[in-house]
Amino acid sequence: MSHHGEDKSLSEYVRTVYEKVRNKTDFAKKLKEHPSVIIAIDADSAWHTGFQFAIDEFASNTEIWSITLYTGFGSWILHTRELAALRGWVEEQETQIIPKKDPPAKVIAKMLALRIQRACESAQHLQDNITTRRTYILADLDRLKKGLKRNPAWQQTIDHNEKQLAEIQQTNYLLNPESTPEQLREWAADMRKRFSGYDQFKELSTFMDRPDVTEEMIRMALDMMLVKEIHEA
Repeated sequence: MSHHGEDKSLSEYVRTVYEKVRNKTDFAKKLKEHPSVIIAIDADSAWHTGFQFAIDEFASNTEIWSITLYTGFGSWILHTRELAALRGWVEEQETQIIPKKDPPAKVIAKMLALRIQRACESAQHLQDNITTRRTYILADLDRLKKGLKRNPAWQQTIDHNEKQLAEIQQTNYLLNPESTPEQLREWAADMRKRFSGYDQFKELSTFMDRPDVTEEMIRMALDMMLVKEIHEA
């Protein structure tokens, strides 16, 4: 009795191992070229239908199985008469897979510190704009007050500018270098909300929301930033 069907369990196993291996192109190439594979055909190719017809027509008593190899560049149908040999090779590849290790806390802390630095640079840019605006308002106020006797109507503009100046004096976008992890979270969230056009605040806030980022890692990152600031002072 002949068998021409797909071994779905092996197809699924191949797919699982393919997802695990680092060099997927090499894995797929070697699998298709394995000695037990009679032919590997693009699943979307008419050759697949033609090969199946030829087997049914001229080799109906031959035991041939197929498996499907799913890759990032399409699917392949592999025909074989030696399922055990093919499975054995796949099992061997799986044993050689080096498990992915979670990055150590210090690495994550450094990644976070870099994002804090970028966010702080953006905050400094915003703060510099505030300083420039303050300088402009002060100069304008000085000009208006000198000409107030000649133009009493300028008092309304002076009042408006002084109100703006009072608001600006209270504005501080900079992160306190001695912030706690919770204060850093609040600062990042606030800056992200205020300045949605600045990706740096979004990246920092999103990074801190990762499940593998702990409070201790955030403290480590803040310490790194504090030491950097002291060295640059």
